[in-house]
Amino acid sequence: MDEVFELRRIARAEQGYVLRAGTCGTCAKLEFDLKYETGSRPYNQYESIPSRSNFRCGIGGFAVVTQATCKQHEPKPTTTRNGK
Repeated sequence: MDEVFELRRIARAEQGYVLRAGTCGTCAKLEFDLKYETGSRPYNQYESIPSRSNFRCGIGGFAVVTQATCKQHEPKPTTTRNGK
């Protein structure tokens, strides 16, 4: 299994695949309002489901969409699978 994981890692590196593209959705300066809602289905009616809204830039304070980007994009710190 480790061999398969290693081959996929190499293929991603050679292809230039990045998990987090440089968009507002992955920017460290993205700010948003977070609210918790209860589920609307019988199987999750007691669950708290997080909902993000009112996306804005932490630098300029203006409204943004998560697919946009700017010249001052600062990526969030990344973490890897299984701490490796």
